[in-house]
Order: sequence, then structure tokens, then C-alpha cells
Amino acid sequence: MSLEAVYQTRIDQFAAQEAELTAQSDKLSNYRLGTFLISLAFGIVASVGISHPGLMAFLYLLSAISFAGFIYLVIKHRKITKEEARFRLLKELNEHAIHRLNRNWSEFPVPEAPRELCKLSQAQDLDLFGPASLFQLLSTQRTPQGRTTLAEWLIHRSTSKEISLRQTSAKALSEHIDWRQNLAVIGENLAVDKAVIIPQWLVKKSWFSKEEKVSNYLKFAPWLTLLSAVPTVLFAPLPFIFIPLGIHVYLIKKRRNQIDESLKDLAEEDRKIRSYAEVFEYAQSCPVTKGEVKLLLPKIDEAREAMESLNAIATSAAARGSVVHPFLNAFSCFDLRIVKRLEEWQATYQKKFPTWFEALGEIEALASLSSLYHDEPDWARPELKKSGKFEASALGHPLIKAKSRVPNDVSVGPGGRFLLVTGSNMAGKSTLLRSIGLNTTLAQAGGPVCANSLETPPLTIATSMGVQDSLVDGVSFFMAELQRIKQIVNLTIEEHQAGRTVLFLLDEILQGTNTVERREIVQRVIAHLVKNQAMGAVTTHDLALAESEELTKNADLIHFREHFERDSKGKPKMTFDYKIRDGVATTTNALKILEVIEMPV
Repeated sequence: MSLEAVYQTRIDQFAAQEAELTAQSDKLSNYRLGTFLISLAFGIVASVGISHPGLMAFLYLLSAISFAGFIYLVIKHRKITKEEARFRLLKELNEHAIHRLNRNWSEFPVPEAPRELCKLSQAQDLDLFGPASLFQLLSTQRTPQGRTTLAEWLIHRSTSKEISLRQTSAKALSEHIDWRQNLAVIGENLAVDKAVIIPQWLVKKSWFSKEEKVSNYLKFAPWLTLLSAVPTVLFAPLPFIFIPLGIHVYLIKKRRNQIDESLKDLAEEDRKIRSYAEVFEYAQSCPVTKGEVKLLLPKIDEAREAMESLNAIATSAAARGSVVHPFLNAFSCFDLRIVKRLEEWQATYQKKFPTWFEALGEIEALASLSSLYHDEPDWARPELKKSGKFEASALGHPLIKAKSRVPNDVSVGPGGRFLLVTGSNMAGKSTLLRSIGLNTTLAQAGGPVCANSLETPPLTIATSMGVQDSLVDGVSFFMAELQRIKQIVNLTIEEHQAGRTVLFLLDEILQGTNTVERREIVQRVIAHLVKNQAMGAVTTHDLALAESEELTKNADLIHFREHFERDSKGKPKMTFDYKIRDGVATTTNALKILEVIEMPV
């Protein structure tokens, strides 16, 4: 069965389950209304139409039973509605999966990535984020932690050990489609959040924990209230119960502002905390226990227990403002007891809190990578080397549909050498650079690569491909390119001094100046890059660059070619095979393109 057929089968299954639950939900809606009206009717009749005490009591009993049935149906209806929503989301996830397979970019969501990462030149040049991007292809999870972690993996260089652990876990998780999709569904309630829980209320200074006497009193407060009720019942003229009630009201009133400040944020975060408790609980059931997951599960398990506890505290805090809230305060100093529980929770978990969400983000990022392993079974698991060349067989652009993708064998490096790519307009030079950059990004994130095989050392990617001028900042196109190239040169120096290798990808650089000066600057820049043991690829239309002995002594020359022919009516036609050939391009096509588009010149 093809992958598309697998997903379609799941869509049909979940759609049927959703339809069944929708029918049940409709019935329960009618039953709820019926039991409520019956309860109301019995109550009205008992109140205004019956004078016999026994019959009145019986009707009130029937009204209470009917109302209890109504409450039961409400609870059951909520459960069914939640299940209905779950199956609807599962159906949508599998519909999105089919669109991912076919690269129908407009048919599945564009996940939001951190703005500071989206602005990076590398991200913009390689289409890492936004519509029709690598991030859109990869990101299948919903929480801000999962999105942020995956985005950072695509940008920041990782160690060989980290990459290997991710590969092992993501490959193993690829076999567990149900677990991955259920994790995404559970995280759906957090999908609208743009950031992690902001734990400002978790790092507020504790105040109640310092009030030792009151804290000790709270241990006995409910029992004192109950005990004081005994003499109140036995000796009605002496209402002893008002003594503890008065104390409790006084204690609450005296600290009202501090209580409100402590619990306000907690009550507002109630829904979010409950959702995170559910996510951590499900994440802890991860069916894979090797690779990076093995390191994450202890943190996830600790977070699960702690978030369940915090959820219970938040649920109690959410009761503030309810009808019974004043009675709870009077009976047991309810608000102070919540503050005490919260501060005890803070003291226990405050320092551990950030590590839980880092672990959650990593396990969700692994789930996203595992989806790509599942959906692209023919893609290779890259092999990481300590040094040497970037070598790939049948390397393709991962964002292009499989039927349109043209693979090439590509070898870049080692440090101190580069590819000089020449060829006609539209022949595939920029696509080659993006194929190298995107697959290097995938390899270093821990994912599979669009190739039959790929070996690469750890690389720091630097690009200059889509430079634009800025009217706002008053920066010309030429100056913007120079600034970007300066950044690449400085990065190369820093990385070389640290013993790391830069992969530079330069696409038709310095087009904003004259040919003679451009050649001179390009030669100087590339000479500096290779001197610092960087490796990469440079595309150019300027065939004279390939004649520079100073430049080509460190270069491997390749080119793309177009095919120009005329049909039986003499109309020109140009085609491209997008295949790499050794050497320098022997043809140009700018004037031929004018003829093909029939521009009158």
C-alpha cells in the first residue's frame, strides 16, 4: 500500500468515527434538553400546583432525579464532544500528510517560527521558514516548545553526538504514527500560543512561606472549624463556630492584596496548565526508549508528576469567585491554603521548570523529524564524518515534488576547496545551492536527506543568495551584498580559529557593480574563504571567472546546460535537463530567452 493510500485509509477511519460521535452528540443534546425541561416541570408543579405535602415531596424528588440525570448527560456529552474533536483533528492531520507528500503547500498550515530566526539571511536564502519552506514540510507538532526547538535545530549547528542520538530516536519513532499524531492532537489546545508559558508567577518572591505561625495554623484550621461546630450544636446559645470563622475571615482580609497578586496569574493559566499536564502525561508514554529519547524521558516523567500537582493547584485557584468560595475561605482559609501549596510547589520545582519544557520541545521536534523519515522512506540517513568532503549521490531539492525533482551526484570540499558553478539562466544553479544547503540543514538537525547517500562533516552554513536593498535603511543592493559577504568572511575566520568548517553558498554575488571590479572582489573574497579552510559553492554567469588561475586552483568546475531547438513551424523552444556536467559552461541563453518569449527588441 502506498503512503498516500495509508493516510487515506486513516482519513476514512477517523471520519467514520467522527460521524458516529456526531450522531451520538446530537442525541445527547436532545436528551439533555428533555431532562432539563422535565426537571423544571416537576419543580414548577411541586411549587405552585400541589398542596399535598407527600406528593409535593415526591415531585421535588423526581425533579432532583431528573436534574441529576441532566448533569450526568452534560458530563457525558462533554466527553463525547472532546472525542469528536479528537477524531476530527486526526482526520485533518492525515489530510495534511497527503498534501505534504505531494508538496501542495497551500493545503496545509504554515507553522509560526521565532521571528528572530526567520530574519536570518541563512533562513531566507534557503527557504527554511514561511510558506513552501523546510519548516512547513517538517513541523507536525503544535506546542510552541516543539516549534521553537525544531526551528533552532534547523539554524544552529549541533555536535555529531547530538545528531546521532536524534537520528536514532527519530528513525525509531517513524514506525509509531498513532503516537505521533495523538501527541499533536493533545497539543492542539496550545497551538495558538506563540510562546512557552511565561512563568513570571513562578519566580515571584515568596511571602507566605515566611509566615510560619499562620502556615502552621492552616494545618488545623478545617479541624478547628469542625470541632467548634459540636458545642455550637449542643449549646445553641454559645455559637463557638464563629470564633474560627472570624479568625479565618480576618486572616484572608488582612492579606487580600498579596493573595490576589499570587493567585491571579495562576487562575488565568488554568487552561494552559491543564493542557500541558496532558501533553507531558502523553509524552511520557513514548514507545521509543533509545537515542535522545532515553535522555529525555526522566525529565518528562518528573514534569508529568509536577504538572499534575500544579494542575490541581490551578484548578483550586479557578474556584475563586464561585458561589461557594466565601464559605470555603471561612471554613478553612481556602485562599491561604492555595498560596501555601503554590509556594511549596515553587520551592520544589522552580529551578527544574525550564528543563521540562526544553525536554518537551526536543521530544516534539523528534516527532516532527520522524514524520519525514516515515513519509520519505527512500531518503538516506546521512553519515557524519569528523572531516573531509560533503559527498552525496542523487542529491535532490527536498521541497520540490518527487516527480519534478532532478537528482545529481554532488561533491563539495574538503576545506579549502569549492565548486565553481557556471551555466545559463534558469538552468539550475541556484537550485543546486539550495539543495546542498537544505540537505546539510536536514542532516545536522538529525533528519533524513533527499539523496541516495550523503556523507558530511559538521558544517556551519553561511549564505549570500537573496540579498535585497533597503529603502528604509538607505542601503543599496551593492552595499547590502558587501555587508553580507563581510559577515561570512568574519564568520569563517571565527569558525576556523575554533576548529570548525564553514560551508559557504554564494549565488551570483556582487551583481550591483561593474564586471572588472566584481571579478577582483570575488577573487579576493573566495581566496580569503579557502585560506580559512572553508568549503562551498559559488555560482556565476561571468565565465571569465573560470579563467582566473588564482581562483580555479582551488575550484572544481561544473556547469549546467540548456537545449535550444525549433519546432516544425520554426518557433524557438528551450529546455533544461538540470544535470551537472564537468567543466565550464560553453553556452549562454539570455538573447535566446528574448526570442522564446517573443520580445520585440
